[in-house]
Amino acid sequence: MKLDISYREIWRVAYPIILGSVAQNILNITDTAFLGRVGEIALGGGVLGGCFTMYCSCWAGGWSWVGKSLWQGV
Repeated sequence: MKLDISYREIWRVAYPIILGSVAQNILNITDTAFLGRVGEIALGGGVLGGCFTMYCSCWAGGWSWVGKSLWQGV
């Protein structure tokens, strides 16, 4: 089975994902810069908040995969 997919179609799908990843990194750098000026405790709180946000995102993403697989099994 041969697929006829061009690089343009791949970039059309990948471009929003790349932009989202870059935006998240810029947000993390900005948070670190501003909270670092406030103090160590504020920076530590920002790190804990970022870790919690990442955990929640991974948890929700895992459940979305479970839902997809259950739906396909029906």
